[in-house]
Amino acid sequence: MKLQKVLFAIILLAGQQSGLWAQDPFYSQPQRAPLALNPALAGEGQTSAWRVQGNIRSQWWGGGTQPYKTSSVTLEHRISLNDAGNALVLAGSFQNEASNGGILKSNYASLGAAYHMALDATGQHRIAAGLLGTYANRLLNIAEATTQTQFGSFGFMRGSTAYDPVAAQKYQYWDVQAGLGYSYTGGQWSWHLGGALFHAAKPQESTTHDDAYELPKRKVVEGTLGYRNRQGGKWMLRSNVQWQGEHAVQQVAVDYQLPIGEEAGRMLLFGAGHRFGDAYFPYVQLDWQGISVGMSYDAITSPVRRFYNKVQSAELTLAYNFGKK
Repeated sequence: MKLQKVLFAIILLAGQQSGLWAQDPFYSQPQRAPLALNPALAGEGQTSAWRVQGNIRSQWWGGGTQPYKTSSVTLEHRISLNDAGNALVLAGSFQNEASNGGILKSNYASLGAAYHMALDATGQHRIAAGLLGTYANRLLNIAEATTQTQFGSFGFMRGSTAYDPVAAQKYQYWDVQAGLGYSYTGGQWSWHLGGALFHAAKPQESTTHDDAYELPKRKVVEGTLGYRNRQGGKWMLRSNVQWQGEHAVQQVAVDYQLPIGEEAGRMLLFGAGHRFGDAYFPYVQLDWQGISVGMSYDAITSPVRRFYNKVQSAELTLAYNFGKK
């Protein structure tokens, strides 16, 4: 088997999350990676001047394989402009994705801003717009690959792939993402609806520099619906649909926020969600005085389970709010 064909297969597999070619990473708890869902979500629901959020997702591990591992961290600084809720939010994020045991690694560094504007004096109705610039680079580490070309007259040669010629071991590009959102917060009911466009700059990727292809744009519609009861608990319905190329990912989840004691900032959240055609996932989150820890587990239902019988996915989230608005 020629090495070029092996490389093509590796990159093809790396893009086959839930059957999508060149699909962007996704999360079971996207509320902890807001910029990956909609740049206009930067600062949404933020109650402090600064907020740090992070996700660590291990996808399809078990059964002797660990194809995908994704981690991200987001930093948001909210600058309040008036009492009605107008605010400028400066945001940055870094995301790393490793697949096939680290053979293919991708890094994304983003900087941007979102503006939140109240439509009434009390700030119940709000609109937001966000813009994000991204620098991406990809590294293909052939030294970690194992192919049949490593078997020669002297037996198995573990390091031989490092000497095979590869035209595009590194590749980088710049990109632009944009989003809009509308939110309402009442006494008991609240809701949000937003949309975003990713890869607006039409970036290109390549495996050999001779076969560059344009990354398909990703279009996102996301929303939430909340209801707070008289005891202070809150039900939340979360949903998003993402289209990229000819495929779509649909996700819906319901959770309940249970206050702990009478002091603000202490809450236990538990819920469950479904990513159609891919997985069911329960999740739990504990908030305690500005610190939040969450975890989810994916019960895989997609066809990949036929190839790797014991595959499973899990996600850990962390958040820290600090500073006065």
